[in-house]
Amino acid sequence: MAAPATQWSFQKKILVLTVGITVLLSAVSLYSARYMIGQLKVGYTRQFELISDSIEYGIAAQFFERYGDIQAFAANPGIQSPSRDEIVGHLNTYIALYGIYDLITVVDKTGRLVAVNSKSPAGKDIQVSGLYQKNFSEESWFKATLAGQFIEDKERNFSGTYVEDPRFSPLVSEAYSDENAYNNVFAAQLKNRKGEIIGVIANHAGFRWVEGELVAGAQMLKDAGYTRGDVLLVNKQGVVLSEVDQTQAQNGAYVASRDKNVVGALNLSATNNAVVEVLKGKDGLTETLH
Repeated sequence: MAAPATQWSFQKKILVLTVGITVLLSAVSLYSARYMIGQLKVGYTRQFELISDSIEYGIAAQFFERYGDIQAFAANPGIQSPSRDEIVGHLNTYIALYGIYDLITVVDKTGRLVAVNSKSPAGKDIQVSGLYQKNFSEESWFKATLAGQFIEDKERNFSGTYVEDPRFSPLVSEAYSDENAYNNVFAAQLKNRKGEIIGVIANHAGFRWVEGELVAGAQMLKDAGYTRGDVLLVNKQGVVLSEVDQTQAQNGAYVASRDKNVVGALNLSATNNAVVEVLKGKDGLTETLH
């Protein structure tokens, strides 16, 4: 890398020095510039690492909670009550207490909807009557959970829950009249006292449980002096699952994008240098645009 012009011109001013000394001075100057730039790079690299680690830890902690919640709900005997009203009462309680879930669906082995919450996390009525007319037997989360195809890491005690990537959810959109409803599913088997599988229970989590961590990361970047960045979460194929663009703040607050041309659609596996390196299992710092 070339030294700054002021450093190179310094050679021309010291005409009384020998060529050997001039070369030595220029070498020391170049070394000093590189050293200072290197130290600056180490500094802001460390800043980015700390912010990235904070986001990662936040999402991991949330994931652990979400992964276990559905199994705890499945273990509640009240979820198997013969009374739909009783089941709905339990589901509404969970919805209000946790604030993360937009829908909790209880489905029998044939895909018939047994019960779903009738209230939003804010306690408002939602439109679920049409959901009872649907059959869920072809839903990917239903088929995978019924077949025991869980997302597992038994060394870390993750077992028994199926997890899907987020997507714009037609079910939640219908219930909430919100075409931008963006959710991911955590599902578990329902078993009777004999241990027989009798159905599937699924939490349709608003992806705000992840988006909140990305927004916090964007704010940390701002606090560190970086205000034109992009905080991205991609899946293992390189598809953007969530994005917080610092240049798109609303009323001074950072928000997660719901741009359907980007979220769940834009694949950066071949066009974004940072994503390319991450998908190779590498970490570090690079400059890139998307």
